[in-house]
Amino acid sequence: MNTVSRVFLLLISIVFFSSCASIHSDYYGNEVRKDGSLSNDKKTDMGLVISVEEDIDMSSAYFGMLYFTFENKTQNWIRIKNIRIDFKSDAVNPNVRFTSGYDLKAWYASIIKKKQISEFNRQMFLGTMSVIGGIMATTSGNKTARAIGATAFMGAMTSLSVDEYRKSLDRVQKTKIFPENHLFYNQFVVPPGLFQKKWLVLNSANHKKTGYLSYLYIVYKTMDGKEETVRLQFRSPYHGYSQWQKDMYKSGRDNVQN
Repeated sequence: MNTVSRVFLLLISIVFFSSCASIHSDYYGNEVRKDGSLSNDKKTDMGLVISVEEDIDMSSAYFGMLYFTFENKTQNWIRIKNIRIDFKSDAVNPNVRFTSGYDLKAWYASIIKKKQISEFNRQMFLGTMSVIGGIMATTSGNKTARAIGATAFMGAMTSLSVDEYRKSLDRVQKTKIFPENHLFYNQFVVPPGLFQKKWLVLNSANHKKTGYLSYLYIVYKTMDGKEETVRLQFRSPYHGYSQWQKDMYKSGRDNVQN
């Protein structure tokens, strides 16, 4: 094999492995078995491989942005609905909110301006935030609002805590206050052998109570009634790269989420 051929094969290998590596986020999840133990296999019983990472550029002192990847390792279409996030902690759940509705638009405008982030692919990935305003302006005064109750609807216009979201899951989904690529947008499909990417913005408060957040649990159902729980570590508690909860990182290892 001559030098040119070797170089060509090397370049092909680099492109191939780079493309494979780019499918998934930094940290792979582990399925939680019925007895509470964690599976050592990356793939869940349903055939999903789920990973997550924090977007450091889009995070700030009280906001953490996470990217999720759902890869379907089977020949079947996997249709996911009713996604829930849980920190399995009475101290954390009330102090972490899912940024949505008007709050999500305000956060997006502020963080883009602060960070001066204008990459085309990131904006396309997030989806158009103006769509949220259009949906809410169209629905807030008519059928949707009356169907689910004015109080519940207006509450959904702003951020909801982990507990609040779980209690009003069905009603919140009907309001469609999340963009299409958001983790909580209605339901989504992962085609056989392919993957879907989603994102989520977490707004944390009372950091001394919550500790330095580094993992969460994701619970989801499929259209055919199956349910799985996956534990996802989304960052290392010993790397202070992000501005999110920087106050807790500086406080030392004793303040890590437990």
